Amino acid sequence: MDKGNRDIPKDPSEALPPESARDRTPFPISRSFINQSVLSEEFRDEIWFRIMKQGKSVREVSVDMGVEMSRVGAVVRLKEVELEWKRIGKPLATPYAKAVMSMLPKTGFAEDAASERSLPERKLFSKPKRLMSDEERKKLRAANREQRAIEARGIEGRNFARHESINDLPVHSKTGQQIFHPTSESRQFTRADAAKVFDERLLPADDRIPHPEMVVRQRELVEGLSDEERMEKAQLRAAKAESKRLAEVAKQVAKDSKTKRVETPRWEFRFTEANVEDAGKTGRGHKGVGWRYGVPLYDRNKGLVKIPQSVE
Repeated sequence: MDKGNRDIPKDPSEALPPESARDRTPFPISRSFINQSVLSEEFRDEIWFRIMKQGKSVREVSVDMGVEMSRVGAVVRLKEVELEWKRIGKPLATPYAKAVMSMLPKTGFAEDAASERSLPERKLFSKPKRLMSDEERKKLRAANREQRAIEARGIEGRNFARHESINDLPVHSKTGQQIFHPTSESRQFTRADAAKVFDERLLPADDRIPHPEMVVRQRELVEGLSDEERMEKAQLRAAKAESKRLAEVAKQVAKDSKTKRVETPRWEFRFTEANVEDAGKTGRGHKGVGWRYGVPLYDRNKGLVKIPQSVE
């Protein structure tokens, strides 16, 4: 028996120490380069379940789970593609995916009370209520009450690790220049005023962030409102946003119903009915045909009287 090899573990993974911050900087000279974590398989499944099965919005899941809205949408779309491939029998590169995931740092779904009751909740939500027993109905009501309480408390109520910052302010092209704007010391200069200095149509920072409702929620928390009041205001804001979304969808549907589409191998032609009355008295109405390109403009022609000659 070789005594020198008796301390070597049979499993090579047991010899590796836990991952540290130093392991995530592969280039010793470039300390600013850090390997970012990717979502684990369990985390992606939970995102897909909350969107497709529980019927939550992308914004709600983004706040609840600490993942950007764009990433939430990408996870759901890719998961749907994976399920479609499985349905039609298309082979998946599962060994390759597992090998790549084993080499990357991952943000996993925490093994706590929330994840422990994740599977029972899925079974309850997927089961029709008419087939539930009294005990299952009680568990379902308790889970819904707890979920509403977590949402009322805000993002502090999450029971799992944050994957990334979800409310970073995007850099607008109008804010790239340095401006010295004189103002009175007695005047209250807000973020809305600062936005108007850069551009008259630029929204303030509180409105340009991905989740402005989080700012409103924090202000209500600072004001000392009760959980019931904050929940009621949150429901009113959600109802208002949903009605606005439905109005936009109805407007788009009405617009599409008036458009005839002809698809070709390379292009899609769109035809709409035109009315000569839409051009107005002068023929330059913005609803008329050729308003942008087909009607000549005489603004720069010389010898024309451009001031109004009469008052109507």
